[in-house]
Amino acid sequence: MNQNTDLAAGSFTRMQLVNNMTILSKVDSFNQSYIFKESSELLENTKRPNKFNLYQREAFFYSYTDPNHSQSSYSIHLNPILGLEIGQDRTNANRGFLYRNTRGAEIRGYLGNKNRVNFYSSVTENQMLLPSFSDYYSDSMGVVPGQAFWKPFKDKGYDFFEAKGYIWFNINKHIETRFGHDRIQWGNGIRSLILSDVSPNNLFLQFNTKVGIFHYQNYFVQFKDFSPLTGSTLIGNKYGTFHRLGINVRKNINIGLYEAIVFDRSDPTDEKGFDLNYLNPIIFYRAIEQNQGSRDNAMMGIDVKWNIFKKMQIYSQFVLDEFKINEIRNQTGWWANKFSFQAGYKYINVANIKNLDFELEYNTVRPFTYSHFRTGGSWTNFNQAIAHPLGANFRELVSKIHYQPFPRLHIQLGAMYAIKGEDSMQTNKNYGGNIYTTYSNRVREYDNYTTQGLKNYLLILNSNISYMVYHNMFVDLRYYYRFQQLDSNNFYTHWGSVGLRINLDYKLHEYYF
Repeated sequence: MNQNTDLAAGSFTRMQLVNNMTILSKVDSFNQSYIFKESSELLENTKRPNKFNLYQREAFFYSYTDPNHSQSSYSIHLNPILGLEIGQDRTNANRGFLYRNTRGAEIRGYLGNKNRVNFYSSVTENQMLLPSFSDYYSDSMGVVPGQAFWKPFKDKGYDFFEAKGYIWFNINKHIETRFGHDRIQWGNGIRSLILSDVSPNNLFLQFNTKVGIFHYQNYFVQFKDFSPLTGSTLIGNKYGTFHRLGINVRKNINIGLYEAIVFDRSDPTDEKGFDLNYLNPIIFYRAIEQNQGSRDNAMMGIDVKWNIFKKMQIYSQFVLDEFKINEIRNQTGWWANKFSFQAGYKYINVANIKNLDFELEYNTVRPFTYSHFRTGGSWTNFNQAIAHPLGANFRELVSKIHYQPFPRLHIQLGAMYAIKGEDSMQTNKNYGGNIYTTYSNRVREYDNYTTQGLKNYLLILNSNISYMVYHNMFVDLRYYYRFQQLDSNNFYTHWGSVGLRINLDYKLHEYYF
């Protein structure tokens, strides 16, 4: 949940590891200045007067701050949003030029002085045409990745409207709250195995409580169950509650404990709406779920982050859906031993090359994890995963390289290799990879293993070179390669593109698998 662009977001992650260094490189100093300018609604910045009162502050097209510093002061900042991209799929020239056309605007600022309420909102209108492998989502799953309602646009294109907005303020010196529509990711890695930001924006209420070495987070969210998006039918709601207790056991080590639950109330006998029992911020959700009849989908987890040598970070995440210890000890492959595991490594200034950063991550998810006997309890939103975009029943290795040789030039390289077990379309057997269906029709009780079923091999390589012409105005050069082997059939895709972004995040298409 960050309205800043990729340069600021990447710089912030980097700054978490270099903030103890007394001497920063020219690039790091530039990044700190960038973040400072992006936060100017919270900080005092010098204005640059001009004839038309535009770009008085470098980060904002139009900006006004009430000179009155009383309780009624306010600040408003407006920006245009533009994203233009054009390219071609070299393996499918008949598809024509690939493109993305995004236009919109954003507004942000604050109200008040001592008890300040901050706000952010953006709206965009989008049309895009992606490589042919993306048709799988719209044709078989009825969705555009990361989006809710959409319409066909010309031949195989998509047309969709996207909006997000939220407010946040401090209740007291320890507790901050946020409310609105957006998406969020929990965890330290490239992926998240508990809550990811790849599904559409949703309604949420969040509390962050910080006291000493403790950081406690509560997240209440309304998801959407899936149904055909006709534009005239109300879509059913499902809900999620998440909480995490983070503890700084040492200055460089943080351990977090998770608990989360996803549920719906769609039966005729149900009391409709959010179950108020789950509003309790400090109770074990599993105890509530059992008292309610054990119908909802509860999970627990732990994550660890360890910064070492001021240049490296080792992190891990483990999420437990369900298990029986005797079945694990006996290695029976029982279907309900469901869990996921992540291990990752970050290294900044690799081999003492300034501003060259590397990330490597391994993820594995057991069959049937995130699914449920009721589809309303599955770990999904608008028929899209809310944890890992591959769902379940897979192993994955993913890496990223970030290089910023000059303050305005940013180079990103990414690689992903995964093996996922798919269901057989011919036999209709459920091997545990499809989290959108009930696990009641599972193929067997025992002898289950990760990647069982029809083997789907995926290799994705991508690169992007971005140059910031002006603050938050980027020129992008992109190259993308994808290889898929499914049931001895090979599919290749490679395409390049050039684009212009203004006040818009860079999309790596990492979830178009």
